[in-house]
Amino acid sequence: MDEGVTIYCPLPNFGEVDKDTGEVNSEYFIRRPSEWYGYHSRKRDEVIEKSNGALGGGDLLKFAISMALAEDWNLPGLPNNPERWDFDKVRLEVIVWVNQVIYNDLMRCYVIPKN
Repeated sequence: MDEGVTIYCPLPNFGEVDKDTGEVNSEYFIRRPSEWYGYHSRKRDEVIEKSNGALGGGDLLKFAISMALAEDWNLPGLPNNPERWDFDKVRLEVIVWVNQVIYNDLMRCYVIPKN
């Protein structure tokens, strides 16, 4: 079974980076799939459809997609129960970090190198 990739939060106030090793020490993390498949694309499309424009087309929509694709997480300001999520109360740097870790990694699949 795929264990996914766990990335610990390096943001100030939420984690710290060891200057010698580069390792991040934090209680906060997000786990993304180690490989992307067609069903991940379908999940992305479902989030876009369900949001019906309510999240706009920027950071909050990408964050909703990222959280739908996350395999596990412990994030500041975001309880584990999705019914209690209020993205307006999540710190923007956390949203942007999650988007970089998950959404941007997914989007790499859509870039095909030219020969």
